[in-house]
Amino acid sequence: MTLKRRACSCIAAAVLLATAAIAGRGQAVEQERAPEQPKAPDVADVAFRDPHEYSRAAGIELAGGVTVKGTLFFGSPSMRCICQKGGETADASQDIGRIRSLQITRWVPQKYGRDQYIFYPSDMTLHIDGGEVLKCTVPRELRSFLIHDGRRRRRLFAFFYDDWVGKGWRNTRREDFCYPMDHPLRGTVVKVTFRQEN
Repeated sequence: MTLKRRACSCIAAAVLLATAAIAGRGQAVEQERAPEQPKAPDVADVAFRDPHEYSRAAGIELAGGVTVKGTLFFGSPSMRCICQKGGETADASQDIGRIRSLQITRWVPQKYGRDQYIFYPSDMTLHIDGGEVLKCTVPRELRSFLIHDGRRRRRLFAFFYDDWVGKGWRNTRREDFCYPMDHPLRGTVVKVTFRQEN
């Protein structure tokens, strides 16, 4: 890969990260670093039904083809994200109860060491009740998902890490600098499909 191509990739990533910052996601990487992918630890067990939580039955698809089914927990019944609609871009609140599915389509790298990068989810497609489809940024609260799979609560992550070593990525084993931006590591959350309530 030429230096010119890599520089262009970095510029593209910087633009997407700037958009994410508008949505209020500009905290230090060190404050939220998760365990190395693809294995994620269990979180401390808490009461299954917390009146302060919003929950929905769903299936979470991970990169690599595994699907985890159970009950997803959110801190609020809505989330704010920047979406494109009718040719316009707007910051709006999305009702989680109206979302049929969300699919993460893009990750952007953020350097946090000499050759170490964390890839945050940046873009997603939302399918809303009634057939509406929205292209949106990924808010901070969707960087990880708390799910009860019928046995225990655990957290699944929508971001991952990789190291640029010499002329390629250590984990994805590719020389294309842009490759991880749409090819997340195995075990990373890529899609959530909500069970429709009668």
